Amino acid sequence: FPNEDDNNYFKTIRACFGAHPVSLNQSNSKRFASWPFDSHFNTGDLTVHLYSRDVNEEDLALHLNINELLEFLTTRYDYLDLITEKIESLFIDYQKKLSKQPIETKADLLEQLYVLRSESEKRLDNDYYNSEIDDLIMIFEAEVTDPALVPMVDSYKNSLIPLVEEIKTNLQAMNIVDLKNDSDFRVRSDLSGELNYELPKFYSWVHSGRYDPMLDYYFERFNAVTDGKFNFNKSDEIKLTFLKAKLMLTQ
Repeated sequence: FPNEDDNNYFKTIRACFGAHPVSLNQSNSKRFASWPFDSHFNTGDLTVHLYSRDVNEEDLALHLNINELLEFLTTRYDYLDLITEKIESLFIDYQKKLSKQPIETKADLLEQLYVLRSESEKRLDNDYYNSEIDDLIMIFEAEVTDPALVPMVDSYKNSLIPLVEEIKTNLQAMNIVDLKNDSDFRVRSDLSGELNYELPKFYSWVHSGRYDPMLDYYFERFNAVTDGKFNFNKSDEIKLTFLKAKLMLTQ
């Protein structure tokens, strides 16, 4: 195939050794490739025969030298390693730059969470961290009107302080890793297993805001397994309902 450059020749090799019908530029004809087999010639490691649909036309043999193919691939694709190294270098520089920009500290936890939400978007915009912060914001924004729940809510919110601090520390250092104080670690109740069908559906409703015809059923189940302690009902705001579910699972 003397009339083909390396790139086109590689395409020819790929087509021929893939046992596909191929159109050869040299003969203006479509040929069909045999299965590759060990070459009996010193010119290559593998060989395919290319059969023509014209019975009067001779078969062609294509020999593949594996070392030459590897040399071609090295020449063409080694630059990807250089690009990868450059991207990693730029990312490290970006991490260092943002890690030197202090995250504002707020005395009020809810205000601190608003700051962290904004910083999280700027600092890699990680879905996991964004989700944790959004859940925390819902919890701290929820207005609790039942006096019986207030002490429980205060205690639960205090237990979340280490998580807020860890998120802030990790974002400041641009160290986006799994959170040791993840809110899921506070699930101590066996109810998470008993409600393993209802809870995922409930959380989907909370985070999507879409109508769920089974919502009354979820609330009935939650109230039944907690003897009505949290009074789940449709008149509560979603944030308060979400907080009640979190409280339910810590009992």
